Amino acid sequence: MEIMRLVVAGTVGAGKSTFIRTVSEIDVVDTDRRATDETDRK
Repeated sequence: MEIMRLVVAGTVGAGKSTFIRTVSEIDVVDTDRRATDETDRK
């Protein structure tokens, strides 16, 4: 198995965590947290 490193960047709610869960071959640790007032500006 080849080890790859990938940087996933984007704004709050862009789908970064969903992307990681979709492409990962192993269970992903869930680090999602509710957005604070400072970051939840849409």
